[in-house]
Amino acid sequence: MIFTDYPNNPLIRPPFPSPIIADPSVLTPNESPDRLWHLFAHSIFGLHHYTSPDGISWNHTRFLFPLSIRPYVYKENETFYLLYEKLTNILKFPHYDSHLELRSSTNLVTWSKPIIIPIPGSEKNTGNPCLIKHKNTYYLFCSTGLVYLPDCHFCEPKSMVVTTSKYILGPFKLRHITSKGVTANRICKTVNGFLGLQTTFYLDASTGHTRSRIRLVRSKNLLNWTVLSDSIIKPDQPWKKSFVYVGNLKQYANQFRIYYNARNGWLFGTESIGLSLA
Repeated sequence: MIFTDYPNNPLIRPPFPSPIIADPSVLTPNESPDRLWHLFAHSIFGLHHYTSPDGISWNHTRFLFPLSIRPYVYKENETFYLLYEKLTNILKFPHYDSHLELRSSTNLVTWSKPIIIPIPGSEKNTGNPCLIKHKNTYYLFCSTGLVYLPDCHFCEPKSMVVTTSKYILGPFKLRHITSKGVTANRICKTVNGFLGLQTTFYLDASTGHTRSRIRLVRSKNLLNWTVLSDSIIKPDQPWKKSFVYVGNLKQYANQFRIYYNARNGWLFGTESIGLSLA
């Protein structure tokens, strides 16, 4: 499978005065109540909600919840579940504490009060949620821990936790922890199993800088993954010079779309949202 970047990337630039807009999670028209595309992402202030008629031109709809980042929206029946990382103890920056919260909605406008989702095996930081149901079991993927990046003076997640539960609100049971540079996993169910996007960090030997890229993986059971492409999206353009982060892999009509965010620098830089197509 070959993905090609949309020629007019990036699609969404940071809302002023935030320097970033990041970690998009998307609903297609056949998933949404109003037949529009919906996108949730975060700035330095919290979660934002965007809508679009075509998934290309996006309109900022509303600001949602402060101190909330890395959203993921999951639909079951006619209810939408929004999971995200809630920041706490931010005065310790670049280190901080966080936990997962979940809210529900039937219209993507009004949301329930937050419910904290405890994650076994996690450290003081839990984020990058991805929820999927398979054979009457909920699989919740999330990142945990922090790694300090000296060339950026901020932290990124350290490892990924896989948990399972018979109920959408848990309790979740620890199944697997990986610390091989994989910090996120966003999954799309297909007729032949599951495709996943994973963020992987690495050291660029030619420059000495830390970078990240997105790899494409495949699984039959959501626990064992085979790498299909180690670098399906990489930092190779001015607007994505340093880091590329997973967003959402969506299958719509006869097309696969990857919505992702990328950064154009290290210590100083902006993050925008782009699109890649197959």
